[in-house]
Amino acid sequence: MSNLFNLDSPFFRFLASVFDYMVLNILAFLLSLPVFTAGASLTALYRVVLEGLREKDIPSPKAFWSCWKASLRSATLPWLLFLALAILFLGDLRIIGFMPEGARTIMAGGVILLFLLLLCVSLFYFPLLAANPGRKFRQLLRASFIRSIGLLPRTVCMAALWLLPGLLFLFLPRLFIALTFVWVLIWFSAAANLSSRLIRRYLALEEPEK
Repeated sequence: MSNLFNLDSPFFRFLASVFDYMVLNILAFLLSLPVFTAGASLTALYRVVLEGLREKDIPSPKAFWSCWKASLRSATLPWLLFLALAILFLGDLRIIGFMPEGARTIMAGGVILLFLLLLCVSLFYFPLLAANPGRKFRQLLRASFIRSIGLLPRTVCMAALWLLPGLLFLFLPRLFIALTFVWVLIWFSAAANLSSRLIRRYLALEEPEK
């Protein structure tokens, strides 16, 4: 029983880990509010989580801030590109809704397929960027596509983790509001941790593109 209150006990280490993940989540959430900085926040979150898993240590909020500043340049443009394409595809679906039924089915199927492909690629792009800073956009994009398709069951699990808040917001808004404290305090850092555990073995890139 006395070991339970020992600061070096597994219980207190677990509490310290949860607290640090909460701090990371709040930082990532706040730094994503301008929207255009969300890519840097996501990349920094993945980087500190991956480093923590590799070193078997708790991710540092101070390290997150350094990684966020370092990721602003490399992550912002890809994030804005993915976001613009997602908005374009969703807008296309609204326009397709006014088309004749036969054409609507074919066009909607094509747009939905492109949207899902974009989602799969974006799920892998930022952890790959976090694990391979300095690599070129084209190389990371190609690697994201190959891994997202080749590791499809893991991709589906990652999509479920990251899309859950949005799906609840659309279909169960009352539950989404009731769980607001979860999204703000822990959800995204926990999703980054679980996603990293799923794919960290597949994030290494062989040779830099020349």
